[in-house]
Amino acid sequence: CWQAKSGSLIRFSVLKRKLMPVGGGETEAKGGEALCSWEIGLIWIVLLSNSSGLLSSSGGFFVVFWAFGDRYGAAELIFSMRTNPKRNMVTRRSGPADVRIPEHGLWVLESHHAEAFHMEMGRWPFHKLCWVAIGRGLLEMEQGSVPIQRNQFLLLPAGLEHRFVDHGAEPMTLVITCMDERFLKPRGWREQAWKEAFESHPAGRPRKARSAFQHSEMIDRLKLMLREQRSGQTGWELASISAAGDLIVHLLRSCVSADEFESDSARAVEGIVEYLDANFYKQVQLPELAGRCEMSKRRFTELFKNRTGKTVTHYLNDRRIEYAKERLRETEHILYSCYESGFRDVAYFYRVFKRQAGMTPGDFLNSVKEDARN
Repeated sequence: CWQAKSGSLIRFSVLKRKLMPVGGGETEAKGGEALCSWEIGLIWIVLLSNSSGLLSSSGGFFVVFWAFGDRYGAAELIFSMRTNPKRNMVTRRSGPADVRIPEHGLWVLESHHAEAFHMEMGRWPFHKLCWVAIGRGLLEMEQGSVPIQRNQFLLLPAGLEHRFVDHGAEPMTLVITCMDERFLKPRGWREQAWKEAFESHPAGRPRKARSAFQHSEMIDRLKLMLREQRSGQTGWELASISAAGDLIVHLLRSCVSADEFESDSARAVEGIVEYLDANFYKQVQLPELAGRCEMSKRRFTELFKNRTGKTVTHYLNDRRIEYAKERLRETEHILYSCYESGFRDVAYFYRVFKRQAGMTPGDFLNSVKEDARN
């Protein structure tokens, strides 16, 4: 629907007089009680005119066909979009932004470069963690130029003289996390982690996540910071600080030099295994895991079983039952151990536990107590 162009056929199920907002705009019937009666039915909208090609951002005109029970018909040009056509436009920069970092010492900037973007060599009083989201070009520094391209990460310490130069045909979009000492906290653990990130890779040398899955984890942290920053809701600063800390940890654990990077499906599955080992208590969906590895479900399942000898469900259940045993020993509480290890259904927990351990959780707990007495 968001990418609808002239001639597109768009289908809606309708129960109300007034349709809900679409993409920030409001679409409302201007006539035709039969069309908007309180019945469940279907509406087909043929988009006749939409100058921008985006249903949500311009004034468009539609022919509407409806079907309620055995009644059907057509209404002529009775809908129009009342939204600001400039609302979703991306501002492209011809020069670097003027960054003012708030009190918590952290700000995320999206810099969409115009073809005429120009940046002088300069030094900035804050650190930068840059993700090249789109395009390619050069990072010029005092010691030379480094080619950079899409999906690479760059760490630029405060005071490093540098500038970005776009490739003429592919101007870049950079997502830049700007940090100062208020975030890094001198002699604190965040500053220590930031310094460790430069020990294996010189400043300005491009890095990449070891796998598609780990890359998606890092991008999720950036997206979270941007959402929180835009929302301005209570606690957004703390949420941004937490996500930025996670991002630095990923840089330490999940990134390699761009020169050493090799695209490998097995490496992506290895990243999933590491994730499941650390997050077995969370609910996961197979399509999401496969998508994060940029594979089909069938291909992902095959590679995962080759790596672990198990399906994702069996692998997770093994990890959960082992953890549940630990918690049973420590707490002697069956329900608490069930939920904390990631199971949401107690009956299913009992079945899986008996299959894996050869006894019920209660019998296991009794055996633990018996061993303690002996």
